[in-house]
Amino acid sequence: CCGNSTYFPDCNHGMAMLGFLELMASQGVSEPEMWQSALALNSFWFPDNYIQTALYFKAVKNIDWENVDPKTVMGKDFSTISGWSGTVAKKVSELGLVPQQKAGAGCGV
Repeated sequence: CCGNSTYFPDCNHGMAMLGFLELMASQGVSEPEMWQSALALNSFWFPDNYIQTALYFKAVKNIDWENVDPKTVMGKDFSTISGWSGTVAKKVSELGLVPQQKAGAGCGV
């Protein structure tokens, strides 16, 4: 989420996701189910971001949220703050789909 390397995920979300995925793997969950579950979990952690991401896919790509590939959304362009800001936030703002925010939350201190 913070753009940190997966070799040393030093944010709480990254470590929690790693543990979540390892637990799922230990129980024999399939990779597609893991991608979908990871997206669902991230959507609870960052609801505003993923609502805007759903708007982006509908308005820009003409894809309904339920048809979006979780592996794509969980990639660096949509699920890191730097990628999301340049891809989603910029475009939905340009299109006037969300109100302008003056400040937002972040992982950094």
